[in-house]
Amino acid sequence: MIPLKFIHTADLHLDSPFTGLRIVNPELARAAQNATFEAFEALVDYAISKKVDFFLVAGDVYDSADRSLRAQLRFCRALDRLADQGIPTFVVHGNHDPLDGWSAHLAWPQRVTIFPGDKVSSVPVVKEGREAARIWGVSYPTREVRKNLVPEFSRDEKTPFAVGLLHCNLGTNTGHEPYAPCSVKDLEKGGFDYWALGHVHKKALREIGDRSLAVYPGNIQGRHPGESGPHGAMLVSVENSGKIETEFLPVDNLRWESTELNIAGISGEGELISALENRIAELDDEAGGRHLCLRIALTGRGELHATLSRRGFIAELETDLRERWAGAGTLVWIERCENRTLPLVDLEKRRRADDFLAGLLEEFDELRVTLKEDKEKLLEILADLYQDSRARRFLAEPDEKELPELIESAQTLCIDRLAGEGEED
Repeated sequence: MIPLKFIHTADLHLDSPFTGLRIVNPELARAAQNATFEAFEALVDYAISKKVDFFLVAGDVYDSADRSLRAQLRFCRALDRLADQGIPTFVVHGNHDPLDGWSAHLAWPQRVTIFPGDKVSSVPVVKEGREAARIWGVSYPTREVRKNLVPEFSRDEKTPFAVGLLHCNLGTNTGHEPYAPCSVKDLEKGGFDYWALGHVHKKALREIGDRSLAVYPGNIQGRHPGESGPHGAMLVSVENSGKIETEFLPVDNLRWESTELNIAGISGEGELISALENRIAELDDEAGGRHLCLRIALTGRGELHATLSRRGFIAELETDLRERWAGAGTLVWIERCENRTLPLVDLEKRRRADDFLAGLLEEFDELRVTLKEDKEKLLEILADLYQDSRARRFLAEPDEKELPELIESAQTLCIDRLAGEGEED
C-alpha cells in the first residue's frame, strides 16, 4: 500500500464559553475565549507543515447545537487553508453539534467532506493517482443517538486502508454519556484498519485485533480543572507494510494543572510561599509558554496546619500568589488553593484515650467502613441533610469521589476543635 500520514482530531468545542472564569478573572476569560481557536489554528499549521495526506475531525466541532457564527467562520476558514494546500478534510458531527442545530449558509471548500446523518457513507483518498485509503463516516442527525452505529460500517475488501470516523462511547467506563455505544468486539468485527473516534476528552488508544487501532485523541483544549494536563490531536503514520504509528501533538493554548504540596517539614509562612513559588515555576516551565490555570492542594501534617486553618488565610495566600504571577510573560492564574492539611496529633494515642474525641474517632472509622461496604447506606444517612428544602439551596449531594474527602475534612475539623493545638505525633 501507499504510505500515509494524517491528522486525527476531535472535540474541538470551538468558542467554548468558559463562563465560570469570567467572574473570577476577566484577563483569563479573554485568553480562554480564544484558546480553542488558537489550538485549532496551531493544529492546522502543523498539518500544513508536515504535508499530511488528509485531516479527520471526529465530532463536536462546536460547543453546542446553537453554534456561534464566529465559530463556523473560523472553522470554515481554517479548512480553506488546508484545501489550498491540497489537504482534504473529513468531518462528522457529534452530540454537541448535531446536524439539526443551527448552521450558517457558508460555502465550504471543495476538499471538505461533511458526512450526512441518515446513513454511513464513504469517500476515497486519492494519492499518486490511485485510491490510497477510504474514509467511512456518519454524523449525528440529532443530539440523542443511543444506538450502536458500528454495525452500519461495512468495509470494502479492496480498500488498501480503511478508516472509520465516528463519535461514540467505546466501552462502559468512559465518564461520558453513552451516545452511540459500542464495544471493542464490535469494532473488531468491522475489519477497519483505524477507528478515528471522538467524544471522550482524554486521549486513549486501544488495539483492535492484530494490526488495527481505535484512538481517542481527546479534546484539543482543556476547558475546566477536570480536563488538566496536555491536550491535542494525533499524527498518524502508516507504512507501506500497513504498520500504524501514532504521535500525540499537544496544541492546547491554556493548560489546566493540579498539584499538591506537602507541608511536612515546612516551618513557617515564608518557607511555604517559597516552596509554592518553586512549584509554580516548575509547572510554568512544563507548560512550555502556554497560559497556565493552576489548582493547588496543601496536604500532609505539619505545624503550619493551625495557621492555614485560620479564617481568611488561604484567601489571602491566593491573592498574594496571583499578584506575584500577574506580571509573568504568560498568564499564570491560581484558580484555587485548598487546605487539606492535618494537625500534628497522635491519632492512635487519641483513639486509646477514654474521652469524647476517642469515641468520635471510632465513629469516623465506622463511617469509612460503611463507605467501603455499603455506600448507599451512607448516602441514606446523609439524605435528610441534602434533601432538606433549605439545605438544597446551598448544598449539592456529594458524588463518590467527594464522600471520602468529606469524611476526612469532618474528622480534621473535629480534631482541630477538640484536641487543641501543639500535640505531636
